[in-house]
Amino acid sequence: MPASALKAPPNASFHLARSIYMRLLGVIHLLAFSSLWLQAPGLIGTNGIQPVTTDTTLHLLCGSGLLVALLLTARILPRACAILLWMLYFRLSTIATPFLDFQWDTLLLEATFISIFWLPWRKPGSALAAAESRSYRWALWFLLFKLMFLSGATKLLSGDPNWRDLVALNYHYQTQPLPTWISWHVHQLPSWWHTACSIVTLLIELLVPFWIFAGRRLRHIASLLTISLMCLIQATGNYGFFNLLTAALCLPLLDDRFLSYLLRRTRRVSAVVTTAPPAWQRFGNGLVLALLLGSSSLVLFEELVRTDRMAQHNPSARPNPAWITTSLNFCGTHLLDPLRSRLLIPMRSWRTINGYGLFRVMTTRREEIVIEGSVNGRDWFAYEFNWKPGALERSPRILGPHLPRLDWLMWFAALDPNGNRAWLVSLARHLTRDTSAVRVLLASHLNPKTPPRYIRFVYYHYEFTRSKQRSGAWWKRRPISQSSVFSRAMLDREYAAHQKSYPNE
Repeated sequence: MPASALKAPPNASFHLARSIYMRLLGVIHLLAFSSLWLQAPGLIGTNGIQPVTTDTTLHLLCGSGLLVALLLTARILPRACAILLWMLYFRLSTIATPFLDFQWDTLLLEATFISIFWLPWRKPGSALAAAESRSYRWALWFLLFKLMFLSGATKLLSGDPNWRDLVALNYHYQTQPLPTWISWHVHQLPSWWHTACSIVTLLIELLVPFWIFAGRRLRHIASLLTISLMCLIQATGNYGFFNLLTAALCLPLLDDRFLSYLLRRTRRVSAVVTTAPPAWQRFGNGLVLALLLGSSSLVLFEELVRTDRMAQHNPSARPNPAWITTSLNFCGTHLLDPLRSRLLIPMRSWRTINGYGLFRVMTTRREEIVIEGSVNGRDWFAYEFNWKPGALERSPRILGPHLPRLDWLMWFAALDPNGNRAWLVSLARHLTRDTSAVRVLLASHLNPKTPPRYIRFVYYHYEFTRSKQRSGAWWKRRPISQSSVFSRAMLDREYAAHQKSYPNE
């Protein structure tokens, strides 16, 4: 990409953007740590579903994260706060698999890591605050480009017929993990509306990211279009802090003159006096930027190659154009494969330079696992979760930035029960013991107080009701299959066998 494409207009400054961005990054970490803290003991604590650490350690990690996030929100020692936040969240993400394996967790780690270099050591405006660095601002620009472009490119490279035929959004609102009540209403709209929205989504994800490097005016338009898309996604689905974080990454695209106009500020932020960094610092900035952009570009191409290879082995996928497959195969064979074991796999373990691509293959059926318990093996009751679909009359809810991780994982478990069997068995085992740390992750006020002796998993196909069918219900369902009945002793044996085979999980 030519340097002129990245060059900012003469005399443009981004001090206000950096100041707002660091506050918003602090707020996002506040939301992430507080949401996780509420759930962590039941997920990975001493008596959690996957007990990998003590409750004391969890309270220390989450509490420290909240404190440091507050300091960053107040713009106190921003760079030091970013370093600590990255270390704390990285530590949690490495021990909390699979509960912190979502795309927004890795995005938060990557954004925070790059922000370490862009944020100043001291509070902006102080005499010792570092000048705003174009180099690391470009790194954040490229992160946003990678996130959005991969989100669109992987949808088409996957060969998914639903994205190719522009009908993916006919299914998305009812098959996504945690819909909102707005999703129900949007799902009722005619097919041509969903087709139009699919076109707009793909254009924003595939075309608009290139505007980031196409000059000031197009860069501003790219920012506003991306933020608008994030607002619509937030209204129609529950994705935790993902949409807010993506919107925050749009802020470095906006220079002070534009932000001052938007915020109706009268202070001349562009008048901040800065001096050029010394030659050694410019060299260091250039070297770090080259490493960040180089590694990020490798991961971007790896994600494209991986998606194309998966499509080649998927009988239901439509083939990509021959020139695309040939080019990606050449890139993968001669560039990425030799680097995989030496660079890409070790780099992936740090969760800091990542690939993205949510919903690259659209799910067209919604299958739900309903966990049922029984005291005597004859009379069964269904456990209700706080947020995921269960009772047909319960309205889908808007959660804002909160991310109920167990509810989210239940969606993946319905898609692949065997791949998620270990923690499902552990969850069922805790239900038979009425473990308080786990019980609070479910809708305790809706569930029986007597712990069951038997557990079974019932699989249902869920659909939104139509406007004419509702009769007070938001969902309709039909049974698909049912698991074997697990007694308390059977769950204990399977849990013990898994712990013996995989002691670190």
